[in-house]
Amino acid sequence: MALSKTISFKGITVNDAYMKVWQIQGDKNWITFGLAYCAEKNAPMFDSKTFEMAYNIDGENPIKQAYEYLKSLPEFADAGDV
Repeated sequence: MALSKTISFKGITVNDAYMKVWQIQGDKNWITFGLAYCAEKNAPMFDSKTFEMAYNIDGENPIKQAYEYLKSLPEFADAGDV
């Protein structure tokens, strides 16, 4: 699973940037994860951001919860699933 969205990085437009969750850490209540930005699926990462969110231990796996959390943010509301 990943997200795709056209973004601007240092003034350069990256059409359909590939964004994937990585480096998940946490406990039964909270998780912290990185979001890697790539020009396309198998390209090297050109940027990353870190996010923190509440984790529902009885819910979906943490990666799925991370993607759902991202899609709830205005910044990623129009991102498509890949």
